[in-house]
Amino acid sequence: MARASRLQAAAPQLRIPLAGDDHFDPYGRDFCLDHSAVERRALGITLTPQWLVDWMLDRCAALGDFAGVVDPGCGTARFALAAARRWPRAQVVGIEAHPALSALARTAVAQAGLHRRVEIRDGDFLDLSAVPRCGRTLFVGNPPYVRHHDIAPCWKDWYREQMRGLGIAASALAGLHAHFLLKTALLARPGDAFCFVGPAEWLDSGYGSALRQLLGGAHLPVAEIWLADRAARVFDDALVSTAVVAGVVGELSANIRFGMLRAEDARPQREAPRSSLAVSQRWSEFWHEERARGPGVEVGDLFVVRRGQVTGNNALWVYGSGYSDALPAAVLRPTVTRARELLELPDAVLRDDAPLKRVIDIPADWRETFGAQDVRRIERFVAWAERHGGRDSYIARHRDPWFRVRLGDPSPILMTYMARRAPRFVRNAAGVAILNIAHGLFPRRAMTTTELDAAVAALNRAADVRDGRAYAGNLVKFEPGDAMRMRFAGLPGH
Repeated sequence: MARASRLQAAAPQLRIPLAGDDHFDPYGRDFCLDHSAVERRALGITLTPQWLVDWMLDRCAALGDFAGVVDPGCGTARFALAAARRWPRAQVVGIEAHPALSALARTAVAQAGLHRRVEIRDGDFLDLSAVPRCGRTLFVGNPPYVRHHDIAPCWKDWYREQMRGLGIAASALAGLHAHFLLKTALLARPGDAFCFVGPAEWLDSGYGSALRQLLGGAHLPVAEIWLADRAARVFDDALVSTAVVAGVVGELSANIRFGMLRAEDARPQREAPRSSLAVSQRWSEFWHEERARGPGVEVGDLFVVRRGQVTGNNALWVYGSGYSDALPAAVLRPTVTRARELLELPDAVLRDDAPLKRVIDIPADWRETFGAQDVRRIERFVAWAERHGGRDSYIARHRDPWFRVRLGDPSPILMTYMARRAPRFVRNAAGVAILNIAHGLFPRRAMTTTELDAAVAALNRAADVRDGRAYAGNLVKFEPGDAMRMRFAGLPGH
């Protein structure tokens, strides 16, 4: 189910209540006290605040009456119990894979006196072959948010194969919440309804393309999408964007309604033809009036934008963070490792690499190219890194050899891509590498220093947060594709 945590002090800019409501679910409160946020996050457990449970069930009531309710990943039965009270004749089934949560859910159901109508099942919603049928069914809840790194390969294969069966090409990078939506589409029958809350990143992301096709088409046709304001933090222990989707299977409405997720308001602000969603790569744009695109060119016309490198474990690969014994200077690459190193420059030029940290970047032929003493130094580091889990990260397991970071060639222009502000562009006069806290812009043709400086100035003038992807807490992220679609004045003669 929905999964939230303990109440925190509200920030002044928030317009949504935070997630606590300990009196609403003391069992959930106790579970969160006994299990750290880090532990819960790894399992995708983020309990849903009472106001959001009630708000979503209000939206469901507008979709009709229900004889059955299914709460996938029910947690401590917040949705299941509220739905049983909302529809007094409905049979409710909650499914929960975490044994401690399912035990707490059964206790909550018994205490509420609803054990005759609310059944809590131990198990994985993805394993479910069918749902109990006593009439029209509502699927409602907060699917677990588990990133793809923590999903077993067999389930990634299942996701892609099942999507392929629906005629949709899907990415293995999808999180577990996407798997739950797909499973709902496979179980639901015409007339059944659904209403789920989850992260909103699928609205724009590459992996979200499959979900956009699933929800935009006939398999799980969304009728309403509600997006939390980027300044709001819906779940107090999860800094993620939040969206609610709702619809009725078999009802392929011509228009889809878009609204802002607020406790005090449930009026959609806009409608858009379903056909327009089918051709859009970024659904977040439907919450905004179309912005006039000024003269100039797209960044991608002049530059290729690439991500900075991922080390898999900065504490090991950033020299001095953990390892500080002598290493050959040739394997210590000056590197931008924090966005503030670009944001805090007095002008838009990075001239000096002296203040920067060094990343350990070992070439493939290091045994042949270095002298005996340096070879021994590198061998000692590699052995140290392995003892400290260096080859165990997801990134290290997918590179060969596991200890080769491959920082790559420096880009002439650097770009911050995630902050509570527009991105900043900087000319890389020092020729340094970057980790994945920044993007690199590589010109499609050779440019002089004067042209690069002019491009940086024009890019900084044109940078606009509306071109990025909104996350909770006012964070804005620019994927390389977003950056390449940005428009700016360009350069004379281009």
